[in-house]
Amino acid sequence: MSARERKRKPAATQILWSAVRGTVCPASWAAVAPRFTGSKSAKNRMHVDIRVAGPGPWDMAERARLIQQKVPQLVAAGATVVREEWYGDVLGHVVMQDPEGNEFCVA
Repeated sequence: MSARERKRKPAATQILWSAVRGTVCPASWAAVAPRFTGSKSAKNRMHVDIRVAGPGPWDMAERARLIQQKVPQLVAAGATVVREEWYGDVLGHVVMQDPEGNEFCVA
């Protein structure tokens, strides 16, 4: 990865995590985005769940609809979909990555 690409990643990560929080990108994004030093060589040190349906118990069909509504918004903000997890025939959660490779779930 070039130095130019490395400089763009923090900005892209800032935009994504601002979208997750529903805020405008702050001048200092340290309070918005999870930040770790070094490259990712193992599982995340912290796991973030974005709970779109609020606290349970849930109507699973409505929860799946909310997840399917949120994922494209996060993709547009710079996230990538890693995989979907299904509980039988109901969407359980979607594993995503921010531009720096940190995984999080939309549930």
